[in-house]
Amino acid sequence: MISFKNIKFNYGFICSTYKSYLSTNHSFRLKNLNKKNILNTVEKNLEDFIELLKLSKKLNCGIFRLGSQFIPFASHPNFNKEWLKDIRKLINNYLEEIKKFNIRITMHPGQYTILSTENKSIVKRSLNEIKYHFWLLDELGLDENSIVVIHLGGIYGDKEKTKKIFIKNIKINNWLKSRLAIENDEKCYHVKELIEIANELSLPVVFDWFHHQLNHSVFSLIDLIETWGNRIPEMHISSGSKINRYGHADYVNFKDFLNFLNFLSENSKSQKIKIDILFEAKKKELAIKRFINNWNKFRFLECAQ
Repeated sequence: MISFKNIKFNYGFICSTYKSYLSTNHSFRLKNLNKKNILNTVEKNLEDFIELLKLSKKLNCGIFRLGSQFIPFASHPNFNKEWLKDIRKLINNYLEEIKKFNIRITMHPGQYTILSTENKSIVKRSLNEIKYHFWLLDELGLDENSIVVIHLGGIYGDKEKTKKIFIKNIKINNWLKSRLAIENDEKCYHVKELIEIANELSLPVVFDWFHHQLNHSVFSLIDLIETWGNRIPEMHISSGSKINRYGHADYVNFKDFLNFLNFLSENSKSQKIKIDILFEAKKKELAIKRFINNWNKFRFLECAQ
């Protein structure tokens, strides 16, 4: 863990290496869905997962995001649930090695996992997708810090009504509270709104600094931290792309990172805080390496003053 003022943090990257020479998202086309392809692909994802954990350890990372396609089409109606028995056997072969790394593993389903819509088929499909993520984290033997992060989705013409639908769907499916977390987004739902929803539902809030810059709100950082209870808060950092205002850049601008840390420190009311920060940069491990170099230079200059 790295210390900065009253903040202690781990860092890590997501899903794969740059250009995916190692990946936890290997997949295939839906038309090729069969037991053989599933088992071969899951095994490849497991093998690469181990190599990504080795790389993470080498870079002193304390958190890693597992790819949502780790088991391709796991929530699809054509997926035979009987295959999970053999997948469980495959996973068991890697459990001891995974535990040795002591790296926090979290997941983040795609944008079509939506629980705030009146469309029952979308909600059902989304619940199945989240169940798969929960199942995988359970089978990997991971504790409650291994969360599944989702966004609320769109406004759909009536923001307050949409929030009520989301709250209702969580309350109906109480099992979601064991691993689910909600994240602020860049357009629709800011941090203050999510804290209010989280307090009603007993869900943790993932703070995304880049999204906060685009969709700003004034909120209590301590209130956000408290949504995590005894768990370690997960937060996200990225810099904006020059091409797309809402897109992520290749690297995290070090000034953005320091602004992020200073914001946390200044708004923590001097409390000591431990967090895990995921770098959502396109160049993945290369962005981590650049951050480490910048951090070491920053620390050296600080000490020299």
